[in-house]
Amino acid sequence: MLLERILSDLELSLEAFAVCEIASGWRLRLDRAGWVTVHFVLAGDGRLRLPNGQVVPMPAGSLALVPARRAHDIEVGLNVDHEVRATDAAPHLEGLQVFEAGPHADDELLVACGRIQASVGAGQGLFARLEEPLVVTSRSRPTWPPSSSACWRRGGIARRRAQP
Repeated sequence: MLLERILSDLELSLEAFAVCEIASGWRLRLDRAGWVTVHFVLAGDGRLRLPNGQVVPMPAGSLALVPARRAHDIEVGLNVDHEVRATDAAPHLEGLQVFEAGPHADDELLVACGRIQASVGAGQGLFARLEEPLVVTSRSRPTWPPSSSACWRRGGIARRRAQP
């Protein structure tokens, strides 16, 4: 009964705002945001890097929640020699921004990003006390979308590169 009541009062809001494509050897730097950020890895393997140097693996199927006002990076490959900062990009694909770090390749990381808010009734937000990033990794590797990066390129989406 209590669980039913909590679930019926749960208010969840998720707004997708970007797709990030990151090539091996590259890092995408994400500035502080005023909201909890969610990253879902659609394809590839990467890492979430925090300003304190902590690194968390993010294989395909991973879901990461990053606290509000927390800068972080997403990187790919063992030797990361290049980095770009995510900046505002022109809206594409029904308002989604597309951030790119590095040249397109088969081993790139494809990540869907959004803002998330959750609360139970009129209470405080469920993520209000989230102080450290939370990364959940699926035991089974998803297969959606097949050849994800190729699908994005074939769609003819015009993109603007993230600025160094």
